[in-house]
Formats: sequence, C-alpha cells, structure tokens
Amino acid sequence: MKTYGFAFPTSIRKTFLYDLEENWYLPLLARHKNIPMQSVKRSNFGEYDMAVNYLTSVLEEAAAVNKVAIYNIDHMAQLRFWGKDAASLLHRTLGRTSST
Repeated sequence: MKTYGFAFPTSIRKTFLYDLEENWYLPLLARHKNIPMQSVKRSNFGEYDMAVNYLTSVLEEAAAVNKVAIYNIDHMAQLRFWGKDAASLLHRTLGRTSST
C-alpha cells in the first residue's frame, strides 16, 4: 500500500515549548499564585505530550488573554512548503512585504 504524507511517530513527542512549560512557566505560576509546585496534567494529542491543565483553573488561564499568554500549537499541524516560489507564497499569505 502506498503511503501518503509523513510517517506517523512511533513514540510520543515533546513540543518546542515543553521545557519552557516545565522549567519556567510552572514555577513562575506557582510563585505568582502562591501555591505549591505540582506536575502539570498532560495528555496525548496527535502523539504530542501536551499540557492540558496547569496549576490553576481554566478560568484563570483564560483571564491571561486580556494581558499576555503563550499558546502552544505545535501539535495542530506541521506543513512543509517547497519550490522556487515557496518563500514568496508564505510572505504573501502571512502579510510580509519583503523576503529575507
């Protein structure tokens, strides 16, 4: 049978932000909220080990939208563009005016 696309991973992967969540964000959140450090609740999303719930409730996390927040979208899609016009296409799509 012919395979299309990329091979599905054989083991769970860590996203780009995994270490940042574990070693910076969780301790910062614990100090800021004055609560004990504990493990983040994680789940498998598309073979990525994703944070599902941090130390605080969902409502508190949603309140961060009014200030600043980091959203990890590594698990949602990975696209590969190639060809002589790939950079130009991405620049037009993303609203960039000059290529680098």
